[in-house]
Amino acid sequence: MEKGIKMISAVSNVLSYRKLHPSASSEEILKYVSRFISNEKDSETKISMLAAAARATSIIERKPMSSDREVIKRVVDELPKIIEESSDTSLVDGRR
Repeated sequence: MEKGIKMISAVSNVLSYRKLHPSASSEEILKYVSRFISNEKDSETKISMLAAAARATSIIERKPMSSDREVIKRVVDELPKIIEESSDTSLVDGRR
C-alpha cells in the first residue's frame, strides 16, 4: 500500500509541474520528477514511482486535455500492472 501511495505522489508531482510549465516536454517533466524520486531509499519503490510518473506523462501526451483527476484515476486503475511490470527483474537484466 505504501508503494502505491508513493507512486501516486510521483504522479502528483508530474501534474504539478505540468500546471507550472504547460509547454514542458515529457522528458523535462520526468527529469523534474526524478529529483523527487531520488529521495526514496528503496530502489524497487523508486522504479515503481518512475514507472507511474512515466505512465502519467504518457496519458497526458495522448490526451493533453485530461484533467488531473482523470490522469490519477487511470494510473490508480493501472497500479497493479505498473507494479508488476516495474518489479520484473528480467527487464533490468535484459533477459526479455
